[in-house]
Amino acid sequence: MRTRFQSSSYLPLALRLGPVLIWMVFLVAGSVAQSGRRPVRPPATPPVTTPAAPTDPEVDNRPLVDTAPISQDEEGTIRVDTSLVTIPVTVTDRQGRFIPDLSKRNFRLYEDDVEQRIDSLVAVDVPFNVVLMLDTSGSTRAHLEDIQEAAIAFVGQLRSEDRVMVVSFAMRHRVECEFTSDRAELFEAIRQTRTGGGTRLYEAVDFVLKRLEAVEGRKAVVLFTDGADTLSRRATARSTLERAEESGAIFYPLSYDTRDSIGGPGGPPRSGVPPVRIPNVGGWPFPGGGRRRWPLANPFDLLASSQWPGRLPSGLPASSDQSGGYLAELAERSGGRLSEAGNIYSVSAAFSLIAAELRQQYALSYYPGNTSRDGSWRRIRVRIDQPECIVRARKGYRISASTP
Repeated sequence: MRTRFQSSSYLPLALRLGPVLIWMVFLVAGSVAQSGRRPVRPPATPPVTTPAAPTDPEVDNRPLVDTAPISQDEEGTIRVDTSLVTIPVTVTDRQGRFIPDLSKRNFRLYEDDVEQRIDSLVAVDVPFNVVLMLDTSGSTRAHLEDIQEAAIAFVGQLRSEDRVMVVSFAMRHRVECEFTSDRAELFEAIRQTRTGGGTRLYEAVDFVLKRLEAVEGRKAVVLFTDGADTLSRRATARSTLERAEESGAIFYPLSYDTRDSIGGPGGPPRSGVPPVRIPNVGGWPFPGGGRRRWPLANPFDLLASSQWPGRLPSGLPASSDQSGGYLAELAERSGGRLSEAGNIYSVSAAFSLIAAELRQQYALSYYPGNTSRDGSWRRIRVRIDQPECIVRARKGYRISASTP
């Protein structure tokens, strides 16, 4: 009886706790179900940032060419038609010394009188391809060995990476050595040069410019000559100047006066030959009267004197001072410099200045505002804000014409 009473006493308690237990079971089951689901996160919104203004005045975040034409091909690729123009620039003081550490803020550049935005200005240290042209006409015979030694010293001052081609010219032009950086080969090529007769300067320059068309990289022509062209038929001063402008090569003409070696006015006669006074009868063969000394200069140089302006009946060009004018124009149009050596002793110094300038230059680059591809010639002017400084750069370039 006691046992039955005890079991029955627990029944009301079970009835009271039943609903609570059932509720707890459902609560645990719901929690388990929720824990099996992956929480859904809201999509991340990228932060909006404002680019900071550059603190370096040399940094420019503007597009390179605001006016560049934009096209889209069949595949949907967007193309911007731009054409970077890079020109070599040399800045020196009045004594010819290079001015370092300049930035693009020091320069102003104009194309066809319209100022352009300079994209970059860097000091370049890229090897040069140098053509050394040696005038070996008959008038240089007395000092040929001195000229050779000066040319060898010039090559020795170039950087070891620079490549040099040696070309001699007189009645004909001759390649003494193709482009090489082998100094021993170059020295031997210079020593083997031999003198000839008259001077075909324009044809030699034209030949060199054609050879440079296939040469990539920086190009320079060091032209050593003592006189004007006297015999060229297949090239003219104008044709070579125009070709030089479009070649991208920098010309450094070195004009050397050889009148002291041929018995010309104001100088001694050729070594070992005494001066002989010859009377001038009727003005022939010396137009203008007076007396001349023997030995005579090259007959072509004599006939092409300023006494016959223009061209002679035979078609020979008049020399006079035209050689100096041609060499100066060649240097100015290409961005180089004309050096004049009064005698053989100043030739080495002139060569040294040229070698130093080839080692120190700037490269100025810009994207032209005029984006038309019409094959026209574009004039360039470069100015600098540094007082007492001289800036030299080529005078222009020809834009490539677009192909249909």
